Amino acid sequence: MSVALIGTLLAFPLYFDWVREPANTLLANPFTGGQAWAADVVSDALWAGQWPDPTDQAGFPLVRTARFLAWPVLLAATLLRPLLSANAVVHLASWLGPVLGGVALVRLLRALVPDARPLGLAVGGLLFSLSPVTLGAALSGQVENTQLWVLPALLLLTWRAPERPATWPLVPLAWAGGALT
Repeated sequence: MSVALIGTLLAFPLYFDWVREPANTLLANPFTGGQAWAADVVSDALWAGQWPDPTDQAGFPLVRTARFLAWPVLLAATLLRPLLSANAVVHLASWLGPVLGGVALVRLLRALVPDARPLGLAVGGLLFSLSPVTLGAALSGQVENTQLWVLPALLLLTWRAPERPATWPLVPLAWAGGALT
């Protein structure tokens, strides 16, 4: 829990302009607008009962077919649509995605090394979530690259599967789903 709180607070200054005016502000990068557009298109299609992938709405003015990336973010935008705009979901994903990565890593390390010291786990989780590569991907608007929480979560599921036979069918399904991110 401390990794989530400290990581969120330490990353806050990087997102301050957006937090002040979440409805009117995009992070200053070339990708956030496209990610918010993709979240809107996917959300509209899923709420209408249609499957949006691939879309032929990409590449204006030329008609191009494209596949969507960052499915966890797109599905979150769909589920949260009554409460938050796609723009807000994309920004929250870029802010909180790296923090979730740190939390997932701490959970994995706790499972692998049960007697690990809490301070070491917290430092490792913060280094993972606040690394320049992770924050650079988040601030550049490449939301699909901020989903580093997927890998530790998949490794944790795989590590725990032998002791929980009921979860065995979930392991290949989870890895297939992880490949979509």
